[in-house]
Amino acid sequence: MKSRSIWLLFIFLVAFAASPALRAIEDPLAVKVSLTIPYPQNFSSHATDKLSIQDAVAELAKQAGLGYEFQASQANAIEAVTKFITPHIQGETLQAALTEILAPDRLDYKIRQGEIVLFHAWPADEASWGFEKDSLFEVQSLLATGKTDEALAQIEHSLQTSTTLTPPERMWLNLYRGCALDRAGNRGAAQAAFRAAQAIDDSEVTRSGLQQAMPTLKHLEILRHQLEGVVFRQGTVEKAGQRFHWLALVPQGERLRAVIRVGYPTHAGSLTWDLIHLRKFKSIPRDAILAVTDVLPTTMRGRRMDFDAPELRDIPASFIAVLDDIEQKLPIDPRHVYLTGSSFDGTWAWILGLDHPERYAGVVALSAPSYAAAISGRLARGKNLPVCVLRGEKDFDSPRALEQEKRTAAEMIRINPKSQWHLLPNETHGSAADQADICFQAILGQ
Repeated sequence: MKSRSIWLLFIFLVAFAASPALRAIEDPLAVKVSLTIPYPQNFSSHATDKLSIQDAVAELAKQAGLGYEFQASQANAIEAVTKFITPHIQGETLQAALTEILAPDRLDYKIRQGEIVLFHAWPADEASWGFEKDSLFEVQSLLATGKTDEALAQIEHSLQTSTTLTPPERMWLNLYRGCALDRAGNRGAAQAAFRAAQAIDDSEVTRSGLQQAMPTLKHLEILRHQLEGVVFRQGTVEKAGQRFHWLALVPQGERLRAVIRVGYPTHAGSLTWDLIHLRKFKSIPRDAILAVTDVLPTTMRGRRMDFDAPELRDIPASFIAVLDDIEQKLPIDPRHVYLTGSSFDGTWAWILGLDHPERYAGVVALSAPSYAAAISGRLARGKNLPVCVLRGEKDFDSPRALEQEKRTAAEMIRINPKSQWHLLPNETHGSAADQADICFQAILGQ
């Protein structure tokens, strides 16, 4: 009897192991999921006829018993994951559903510790297709400021001699070469350059260059306007065995105000465009020095984005070393130094301001959560440091923290009435930063 019971138990276990339920637990990608209109209301939009890519993935992940890693996914591909879509998924496997949602925007995913993480999926392996936009800035600035011959000479030298160019770098250099040759009136050579770019990535811009003369590109025109009346400067600082960099746009003058962006953790290779982005805000005077650092990207390489992580507490000392170097080498009035940042580096701008409030005239923190103990537990240090925070009403990043943020804001303003906190209707985590003039006008005007 005992032997028969054991055999029955064995048969039951074998049958259960082969059952769909257990396979679903073992393989969440095989779970059948659905997502159709009306969609569940989410934090990116109150509408039920659209939702962001990341909200769609989060909902599908939940149906398959998985989580979704918001912070890492946003850091890897923030512009793409916030795009609104209208998927129609009914009874498909999670794997098929994710492919349907992510492939059109060149996104891919990994499952790490039970959570889906999104990242850009380039045509080749990630390492060879990742590239630093800063590596092309000198060519871009030469073209933007009309120094076509110098730009062309540098492009030719890079294409002929560099053995480390990634495919995107080679593609963009060929595009810039085509623009420069079109400026010089050499249409045949320009078309050859555009064909070389097209061979790497058959995009709309490469096809346009083949069809008609294209002496410039939109971002070069933006850069031309933003570089008017300023000089580009940069520096390097060694601290605690690491090398940090800063970049700055410096107008003529002495004892100038300075607005310094701390630097987003994943933007190590695009600091120049973070810097140029600051120039679009009209409330920052044109005679202010603008700077950006790579303290966060350098320190956080390979680390999780956690404000209170003990291993990140060396950031303040590193940032002060960089700040000292900037103030020594640029004509800055040390009484008028302002910190800013968006999202993760917005919170760090706030933290760094509270670390040394005597060093700063104010902080502009955009879409910056305040739950970090380094903020919520040290608000009293800001009694003489005005801080302005923008928060989107539809912020999808930390929606459950809104009530806490309101309480923290009220306490911040009680301690320092010059501080401000704005909840912006209809704005999301990403779009709230576009309204930064509200805070720059408030803080720089004091």
